[in-house]
Amino acid sequence: MIVRYNDLASSAQTFEEIIEKKSVYVDKTSYLAKLLSNNIKVWFLARPRCFGKTLTVSTLEAVFSAEKRELFRGLDIYSRLNEARFAPRPVIRLDMSELTVDGGLEELKRSLGEMIVKIAAKQDLTLDPSLPPKSLLVQLIERTAENSKRKVAILIDDYDAPFLAFMDRSSEERENLFESMCFFYKAFKSLDRYISFIFVTGIANKLHFEFSAVLNTIYDISSEPLFGAMCGFTQAELEDKFAHDLKRTAATLKMTEKELVAKMADYYYGFSFDGRTRLYNPFSTLLFFQKQEFKNYWYDTGNHAYLADSLKKNRLTVEGFRGLVVDEDFAEIPVELSNDDPSCYLYQAGYLTLRPGLKDDEFTLDYSNREVLESLSDLWVRNILDAKLASKLYLDLKNGLDNGDAPLVIANLNTLLAKIPDDALDAARKEDQLEKTAWEDVRRAERKRETNQREDKKRWGNFLESLYRQAFFALFRGAGLDVSGEAHRNLDRPDLMARREKWAWMLEIIVNQDEEDKEIETLKNARTRMIEKRYAAGHQSAICLGIVINDQKKTIANWANFGDLAKEYMAIQNRSPEESPKSESTKD
Repeated sequence: MIVRYNDLASSAQTFEEIIEKKSVYVDKTSYLAKLLSNNIKVWFLARPRCFGKTLTVSTLEAVFSAEKRELFRGLDIYSRLNEARFAPRPVIRLDMSELTVDGGLEELKRSLGEMIVKIAAKQDLTLDPSLPPKSLLVQLIERTAENSKRKVAILIDDYDAPFLAFMDRSSEERENLFESMCFFYKAFKSLDRYISFIFVTGIANKLHFEFSAVLNTIYDISSEPLFGAMCGFTQAELEDKFAHDLKRTAATLKMTEKELVAKMADYYYGFSFDGRTRLYNPFSTLLFFQKQEFKNYWYDTGNHAYLADSLKKNRLTVEGFRGLVVDEDFAEIPVELSNDDPSCYLYQAGYLTLRPGLKDDEFTLDYSNREVLESLSDLWVRNILDAKLASKLYLDLKNGLDNGDAPLVIANLNTLLAKIPDDALDAARKEDQLEKTAWEDVRRAERKRETNQREDKKRWGNFLESLYRQAFFALFRGAGLDVSGEAHRNLDRPDLMARREKWAWMLEIIVNQDEEDKEIETLKNARTRMIEKRYAAGHQSAICLGIVINDQKKTIANWANFGDLAKEYMAIQNRSPEESPKSESTKD
């Protein structure tokens, strides 16, 4: 459910407030009708933070209220509210994000008990606050059902908030929390006869424990295509419901509406939870309409300490997750955030998303959009540089690119290279050595069979070269630059291309490990490759750089500015196929 507010977008507004204020509402009630018309009692939905989960819970709460039925007039679900399955019933709503956890487990238990006592008081029920949370919950559910003579609907919002708050605590504290919350949730299983419906939301999918073990049979709709667009909104919904905002914002930014929609899609579109349906991030999009400025709004709502630590501890780069192939069950894997594969956490937290794979039973991972990719790149850079130095590098890099100042660009790249952790480079070197050894074993076997008919070519070294390229990508993207290319070496396009208003910069990046005397030859080959592949073709003004990194010294040992290579491209067009381009190098 997505709305447009007259003031700043806020996830705190309820369904009732939105309708009564006549704010724009994108009707998602057909999804709630699917839930209630099914025989399944317990449902689970995982979505990233600020993605409409709480508004979904608020709307369900209104559906169950006899006094709020007229709020749904004109919405998809309205015609079905008289059906027995949609009958009004008492609701017990637990918002676990409201619990106080700073003081540890005992404070959390006290806070949970106070929440239940307050819910009871709203129903004119008096509970003994000295009782433990599970006993209070049992009494609340039993007495609510008995007093109303109807079964109760249970709505649990952000069930995993306590677990997320304990992520940076000791394993013993996390284990104690796990046991306590399991014990608390088992109350629902013993009170099944009093309960008609349970809906649970969270960020992580079945975090720490299987809900089915404590809440009977639970149906997880997080990756179901049928519910793929339940939260967030589609391209069609954006253009239909926010037509006024698009027109107003396009005029302010002096863009056509088509140009605006394309740029918004680049920044905020692309979230997918079923591998098919693509969605706009609601929080960022609504704030964008309010502020009319392209910024990373959603990312700034999170606490990234755990993520930063995980990237550093696991020697991870931002580009390293792109294109990873996962099976179709990846989205349903129960996650223990403190121990599992970081890609699982990044997906469940909303940073990575699903894209169709080459096979029907697989997906590939990628970042949802530019906002997420730029933000994580900035996090990676600030992880190895202090914040002040990172900000200076960003500013200097933009100045160098805008002014055609290649030496300044190279100086900034060298500053970054010097800060790359040695253990990350050592790990990449080891991977390359393992790959080299395996390749040499294969070649020895091939020589025996083929009498060495094939040319021996180096087919290793990708891990180390890729790490350096990915570091450059992170710097450029963290600076908010429009950058593309191939971080994992693809000779059909440059390693890195950055577009600025005046120039398009093309970088060809080569890593030499123990071959300092071959740097000039390497640059010549880089220039030849850039000409043959026509990297800068189609760009009115281009600056092509060849860069040779000395791995042992962690520095750019040599580089050359080849200009825009336009003359060489034209020469190729007039040359016969048998002729090859010149291999001269121009070094600044």
